[in-house]
Amino acid sequence: MDWKKEWKPLVLMVGIFLLLYYLPIGNQRFDNAIHEALQLVKWYAHQHVILCLIPAFFIAGAIGVFVSQTSVMKYLGTKANKFLSYSVASVSGTLLAVCSCTVLPLFAGIYWMGAGIGPASVFLYSGPAINVLAIILTARVLGIELGIARAVGAIVFSVVIGLLMHFIFRKEEEAIINAFADGIKRGVLEWKIINIEDAGNEHFEDDYQLYTQSLVIVEIRNGKQQRWKNLEKIWELVSMKEAYLHYVQEEVKSYLQGNA
Repeated sequence: MDWKKEWKPLVLMVGIFLLLYYLPIGNQRFDNAIHEALQLVKWYAHQHVILCLIPAFFIAGAIGVFVSQTSVMKYLGTKANKFLSYSVASVSGTLLAVCSCTVLPLFAGIYWMGAGIGPASVFLYSGPAINVLAIILTARVLGIELGIARAVGAIVFSVVIGLLMHFIFRKEEEAIINAFADGIKRGVLEWKIINIEDAGNEHFEDDYQLYTQSLVIVEIRNGKQQRWKNLEKIWELVSMKEAYLHYVQEEVKSYLQGNA
């Protein structure tokens, strides 16, 4: 038995047992807290989920269907002009009356369609704070100065946060490219970013069985495709930087050695 692996589940089980064993059932304060918590959950399900979250998912779906990936990448993509992309993202939530929960499906929608992590984070942060209703209500109740301060502050802070997110995560692509710099320099490897909605690129969706942003390794010999592999595990590892980079690097190395 490997105690280094087993002690954590053991401690977790013992902790849960002790928590349940000593639950202060019958204590008025504890019982009231549980009752109020369940009442709040019920209110959230009635008022917030039905009136806010479900419409937000429909809006996110509509963005995916009716807004072209080309437009998203043109204005919010990683290769878009930084001033343009961050400016558009910071004011895009003006007409959307969303809260910090309901903006998440919208954020996921534009991010999966090709928006850079920086502009997408700007939208995520500014959306709930900059919608017209919130600004008008703030100005009406607390004064025009605070209304203006809210709008300007939301834009400025969202851009700062977006730039920080871009700075933190931009290193992933650079690390992948740098890991194979020699192969790229010798022409053995080539890194390409392709928008499947551009004219002439639509076939890639069927060729490589794509349904979202993907990383595909393709072997070309004498101008003809020999084999390909879609690295589908990148989405499982996207939040684990070291594991993500290790996975991609090992897959590419294996491909170069002809083992994939």
